[in-house]
Formats: sequence, structure tokens, C-alpha cells
Amino acid sequence: MSMRQQAFLRRLALGLLLLAGLPAEAFSLFPGRKDEVATHLRRADALLARADAAYEAGETDVARRFYGEALKRYEVLQESQPDLHEGLPRFRVDYCREQLANLDQMPAGTGTEPAPAETGKRAPRRGLQQFFRRDRPSETNAAPSTWVTPEPVRAAPPAPPPGGSDPAASAANAGQVATPVRDTVADTAEAEPAREPVDPAVIAADLREARVLLEDEQLADATRLLVGVLRADPGNRSARLMIAFARARQGRHDEALVALEDLRGQNEDLPLLLALSAVYCGAGRFFDAMLVLDKAIKLAPADPRAYLNLSWLHLAMNEGETGRRDAEAYYRRAVRLGARRDRALEVKLGLE
Repeated sequence: MSMRQQAFLRRLALGLLLLAGLPAEAFSLFPGRKDEVATHLRRADALLARADAAYEAGETDVARRFYGEALKRYEVLQESQPDLHEGLPRFRVDYCREQLANLDQMPAGTGTEPAPAETGKRAPRRGLQQFFRRDRPSETNAAPSTWVTPEPVRAAPPAPPPGGSDPAASAANAGQVATPVRDTVADTAEAEPAREPVDPAVIAADLREARVLLEDEQLADATRLLVGVLRADPGNRSARLMIAFARARQGRHDEALVALEDLRGQNEDLPLLLALSAVYCGAGRFFDAMLVLDKAIKLAPADPRAYLNLSWLHLAMNEGETGRRDAEAYYRRAVRLGARRDRALEVKLGLE
């Protein structure tokens, strides 16, 4: 891919994420069409996301299983489609193998991370979902790994025998400190303090400020603010979408896709589908972008944004006359349904 094409895709992804407005009749872009490669990759990505989530939670057995299953799928893709998305399968195969190799240095069924001095190897990399893990340390004030076991609590001295104290025994036991039993560490550890209640007003203010920072291209500051929102409210959907948006603006499409696909399910809404289409396009996965735009049109046929996205997408897929003609048709439909005119798009379509 030439530098010019890469620059165009970056601009396209940014534009798609900021589009707004459209109504229309629901229709299917690909009636009855199936793409086995896209389906295989989507399933492998879902397994990888589950493996990363298990790793972050310290569930090493679960992480091993999902990394292994994802690795098998990526190896099939690497063998059959080595050039898929500019060699993405190879990158994912290496990632899964590295995580599995490092997890093998950890005891089965535990979240305890081996000390570097014991293994001689560096600790496993954080998963791609690190920004959505509960209580993630801030980038400027890093804390020890969340898997470090709590420091054992010193056991209390034994109680005096019933029927009175024995002076000789007391003298013999003086100065002795009881050794804590390892099996009772979990029972004697102090409970973690309760999480402070979430203040909706503070969350809303932080989200507004994050939007302003994103519009001003202050991506790092916006991300730090959004991570704080997720620490207070881990399920906040708006914060997750905006973090994915920031990752896409930075060209980190893999991380953005993992974050967005983690939100997919039965309750997929229009903002999620439009964001997915933009990130898929930025990653060069045009077919996947069309699939989610098709779903967006079925979900909200009166919203013009999906048609605007389709117009940009057809220009990216086909620079010839056919692509321009299809893009113009989608753009005109979007404008008829209430979308604001896009001068940059009109210039590319030759409408000025």
C-alpha cells in the first residue's frame, strides 16, 4: 500500500468517526453472501479478546485455553491467507505464542505472576484490553501488578491454657513470634475497602471534557481522563467508545477493534456500529465495514450517517468510475435524508 493510500485511509477513518445525520429503507447489501475468511478471523479475534480478559483477571487456566484456541485459528489463516490485512495473522500467531510461553511459567489455576528472578524471563505483556480492566493503575502512577499476593498477616500469640497461666511456659514462650500458616493467609488478609459510590455528575463532566480533548487532538490527556472514568464506572459504554476512538486516531486499529468488539452482542446500537465501520475501514477490512453498515441501516433506516460512511467506503475500495458513481448515489441519498453537505466528499466526487 502506497503512502498516499495510507494517508487517504487515515483521513477516511477520522472522517467516518465524526459523521452525523440519515433516514432510509432497510435493505441488504449482500443478500445470502458469506465470507468464510472474515467469519474465521472474527471468531479468532473473539477468542483472543476472551483470552486477554482472562489474563487480566488472573485466570491463567482460562487464558491458556482461549489463547490456544485462538492460536489454532490464526495458524489456519496464516497458512491460507498469509497476506490478509497486511500479514495480520502472523502478528496474532506470534502474540498468542508469546503469551502462552509466558503463561507456562505461571502455576496452573492461579493468578500469581512469577518473579523475574525465578524465571529469567520478562513478564507476559498486558492484553489488548488493558484499558478496560477494573482498577488499572494510571500511566503516571504505576502500582505493582494486581496479581501480587497480599503480605501475610502476623499470627497472634497462642492463648494461655485453660485453668490459669503457667509461669514457666510463659517464660519459655517470651519473645517468640508465631509463624503464620500459608493456607490461612487468604482468611486473615484484611478486606479491601469498599469502592466509593459513583457520582453521575462527575462522570458526565469528565466525559464532556474528554470529548473536548478528543476534538482538540489531545488524545493522551483524553485517554487518561477516560481511564479514570472506567476505574470509577467500569461498565461505562461512552467511555469505552471514546477510548476506542482515541486508539483509532492513533492508528492503533487492533486495540480499537478489540475494545469495540467487546461491546458487541444483542444490544448493538448505532454509535457502536458506526464506530466499528470506521475502524474496520481504517484497518483495511472493507468487507467487515460494509457488513456493519448494512446492519446499521437495518437498525436505523432513517439515519443518514451509514449512507455517508458507505459513500466514503466506496471511494476507498474503488478509485475508478464505478466506485465514484456508487459513492455519489449514497451521498445524494444521505443529503436527501437530512445529512449536512460534506464539502471534502463533494470535491472527491467532482460535484463542485
